[in-house]
Amino acid sequence: MVVLFGGHLEIFDRWLPGTRDADTLINSAELVDGIPFCPLSDVLEWKRKSSRLKDRQDAELIMAYMDTT
Repeated sequence: MVVLFGGHLEIFDRWLPGTRDADTLINSAELVDGIPFCPLSDVLEWKRKSSRLKDRQDAELIMAYMDTT
C-alpha cells in the first residue's frame, strides 16, 4: 500500500481476499465523464469486509447515498 497526502489517499495493489479480482473490476468499470470507476457496489463490498474504522464509516455513507439514488 502507498499512502499519500498525510494518509488522505491510499493506493492498494490488490483488493481484500474474497473480493473480485482486478481484471473483473476493470471489465465492470462504470464511466463517469469518460473516466472509469469501480462500481460503487464493489467499493461497498470491499469496505464492508475491511476492519478499519474509516472503511466502516465510508460504507455507511455509501449505503445512505445508494438509498437516495
